[in-house]
Amino acid sequence: MSNKNPYQSIDERGYWRSAVCDQTDTGGFREIWCPKFNIDRKTKFLTAGSCFAQHISKWLVKNGYTWIEAEEPAAELTLEERQSAGYGVFSFRTGNIYTVALLRQWVCQAIYPQSFIDEVFEENGVFYDPFRPLIPKEGNGSRLTMLEWRKNTLKAMVSSLAEADVFIFTLGLTETWINSNGWVYPVCPGTIRGEYDPAVHYMHNYSYDLIIEDLTWVFDEIKKINGKIKFLLTVSPVPLTATASNDHVLPATIYSKSVLRSVAGFLAQTREDVDYFPSYELIASPPVKGAFFEGNMRSVREDGVNFVMQHFERAISPHTPVKEAHATTGSVVVTPTFDDIVCEEILLDTWDENRTEEISNLCLIGDSHMGMLSKSLISMNIPHAGGMIMNGSAWTSALFHPDPEEIIVPLEDAGSRKRWQSTLPFFKKNNQGEKIILTNVSMQTHRTVSMFIEWLNVRKITNFTESNFVDYFVEHNKKQINFIEKLNNFPDAKVVIITDPPTQKINYEIKNILFLWEVYDNISASIFNGMGYEVFNSRKHFDGFGFKDEFYSDMVYGSERDWFHGSQAYYDALAGALISKYQIIAR
Repeated sequence: MSNKNPYQSIDERGYWRSAVCDQTDTGGFREIWCPKFNIDRKTKFLTAGSCFAQHISKWLVKNGYTWIEAEEPAAELTLEERQSAGYGVFSFRTGNIYTVALLRQWVCQAIYPQSFIDEVFEENGVFYDPFRPLIPKEGNGSRLTMLEWRKNTLKAMVSSLAEADVFIFTLGLTETWINSNGWVYPVCPGTIRGEYDPAVHYMHNYSYDLIIEDLTWVFDEIKKINGKIKFLLTVSPVPLTATASNDHVLPATIYSKSVLRSVAGFLAQTREDVDYFPSYELIASPPVKGAFFEGNMRSVREDGVNFVMQHFERAISPHTPVKEAHATTGSVVVTPTFDDIVCEEILLDTWDENRTEEISNLCLIGDSHMGMLSKSLISMNIPHAGGMIMNGSAWTSALFHPDPEEIIVPLEDAGSRKRWQSTLPFFKKNNQGEKIILTNVSMQTHRTVSMFIEWLNVRKITNFTESNFVDYFVEHNKKQINFIEKLNNFPDAKVVIITDPPTQKINYEIKNILFLWEVYDNISASIFNGMGYEVFNSRKHFDGFGFKDEFYSDMVYGSERDWFHGSQAYYDALAGALISKYQIIAR
C-alpha cells in the first residue's frame, strides 16, 4: 500500500518554482490571492490606514468601484481646499492611521461619545488636532471649531461603517507615540505640530499580542453597528522613515512589518469575516527585486500600485479566457493596469477650464479619446463644447445619475460634474442648424472586452454568436444607451458614435484575442445603426485609408505601452475625417 505524502497533492501555487520562479517574467503571480468572501464593483468599500491606503482608495475610485467617502466636501471648495481639509484621501477624514492602537482610539471615540478626547495643540493662536495635525493644513481659528470638526468626522464614521460591505485597513507601523493619559498620536508631538515633552510623551512599540487585542476589539465593536461587514487587511510595503527603538532602521522595519503580517495572517485564519490581501509581498518580497520603489527605496511608484491592484482586480473579477471556433485565447488576461493614470494626464492636457463656445454647433462627450479629439479640433480652429467629461472606467461603470434638468449628474468626482456643467449650455441654446454630438460612451473597449469575456464565462459559453453579444451589450449598457437617447432627443441634434482606435495589436498579451475588438466594434455599430444612430467605425475607416505606424501611441507607463489610445497624429487624422464627413466648419 502506497500513500501519497501531503506535498504530492498540492497544486502549483504551493511550489516556489511554479508559483514564483516561473511567473517572474509574466507580469504577475497567478492566484496569489483567492478572496474569502464575494467582492465586486458593487461592493461598498471603506479604506483607512497608513499612507499606502491612499493609493488603494484612489485606484478604487478611478477604476469604477464603489468607495465610500464619509464626509462630502462643500461644493464651493476648490480642489486645493478639499485636499487641505482631508477630503478624498481616506474614507474618514482622519489622515493617516499608522497603528492599530490609533484606529481603536478613533473607533472608540466614534462609537462611545463619552470617550471623546479634548486635547488641542495651539500655536500662535491657531489650533490643530493632535490626532490629525494636517487636517486642515492651515489649522483652525478656535479650539471649539477644531473639536467640532472632529466630532463631525466621528459621526460620519459611524454612519459609513453601518453602510459598508468591506472595510480595507492597511497596517503600517508598530511604533507609536503616547502621552501620560494613554492617548495615541499619529506622529510624535513636535515633529509636525505641538511640542514634545519627554515627561509626558513616550514611544511604545506594540507587541503582537496587544495588536491582536486592539484589532479584535475594533472588529467586534464595528460588527455591533453592522453585522454583515467584512474586513480586508493589508500591510503597507513602505519602510519606516526613522525608528526611535534604538535599533538600526532596517531590522526595525523588518520587525514591524513581520509583526503586522503575522497579526493579519492570524486573524485571516481564525475569523470568517477577515481576509488578507498580499500588497506587502507584491512590492517588498525578494522576487520583485525592489522594482517598484522610487530612488529613496521607500516610496512606491505608480506602476507598483497598479501592479498590486491588478492582482486585486484579477482575483475578484477573474477573466477566464474565452475559446472561439476559429481562435484560441490561451491564458491571456485582459486587465488594464494604468489607463486612468494616462487619462488623468490627458485630461490636464486637453481640457481648458476657461473655454466657452457660444457659437458652436459641435459637442464632444466621452472619455480621454474625446479629450484628445478635442485637442486636435482646437488646433484646427474648430469651435466645440465638451470633450473628456469622465474617465473610461466611470462611463463603463455608469457612474452617473439621470437628471430631468441636467440630462445626467456625473458621479466620478467633483471635476467631472464641473466639466459637465460647462458643457450643458450647448444643449440649452437655440442655435440655428443641426447640433452634432460626437460621443464614445459605451465604446470603452479596453475594459468592456474583458467584461464580455467574463459574461460569456459565467454562462459557460465557449462559442459565442452575434446574438450573445447583443444580449451582453444591451444588458451592460442600459444607462449609457438611455443617455445617448436623451442627447438625440434634443431639437436638431445628430448623435454620432465613434469607436475606439484600432491600436490593440501593440499589446502582445492579447494577440490571440484581437478579433474580439473587431467583433465589439462591428456588432455594437450594427446595434446603434438599428436604433437609428450613426456610427463612425474608426477601424473600418482607417483599414480602408491605411492605419499608419505613426498613429500608434509611443507613451510608456512603467513597462507597458499605451495600447488603447492613438497618437495625437491619429486624432488629427480622425478630426479631419469627421470634418469632411459631417461638414464641420472652422471659425
